[in-house]
Amino acid sequence: MNTQTLKLAVAVEGGLLAVALIWASFQRLPLRAALTLTPIDLLAGMLAGVGLLAANYAMITHGSRYCAFFRRIKTLLDSDVIPLFRHLDLTTSLVISLLSGFAEELFFRGVLQANVGLWLASAIFGAAHIWKKEAIVYGVYASIIGVAFGGCYQWRGNLWMPILVHIVNNFGALLYYAHHQQQRMKEANEFENLE
Repeated sequence: MNTQTLKLAVAVEGGLLAVALIWASFQRLPLRAALTLTPIDLLAGMLAGVGLLAANYAMITHGSRYCAFFRRIKTLLDSDVIPLFRHLDLTTSLVISLLSGFAEELFFRGVLQANVGLWLASAIFGAAHIWKKEAIVYGVYASIIGVAFGGCYQWRGNLWMPILVHIVNNFGALLYYAHHQQQRMKEANEFENLE
């Protein structure tokens, strides 16, 4: 378990969740009603999460061969994101995915979208995913995904669908990052053994 990464995730996502709950309480937003889990939202969220994960994989892995936008995102993932999450085990990946999916959707969709609307909430969601100037392209991509999350919320009127889409996508991505890094290390070792 990577405790440093987990502590950072708990601090950031826990803080975001606290802000969302306090803000919702002051404004008397009906979060409890928006958090009633139905079988349809459970199934739709899981299926849409797998669909988003597959689309992300296809666009970033294969689309990067043909499109500069996706190539820049892939470069950022390879240089900055994958090394950050490469040592996560299954449990830590799941905990981070649960925290981020729940806290971010409660804040960005449940509270922020209720106040500023789908488009601005999605733009702010994207901006929150920019960690350096070169990552603006990643922020644009995250904004587009934010529109999809917000659309799920508007369509179902229930936060569980975007929460589950977010959790499934993040969990799959974190598992991929760990596997991808292990594959790269294995290939590097095989190459060294050939010399």
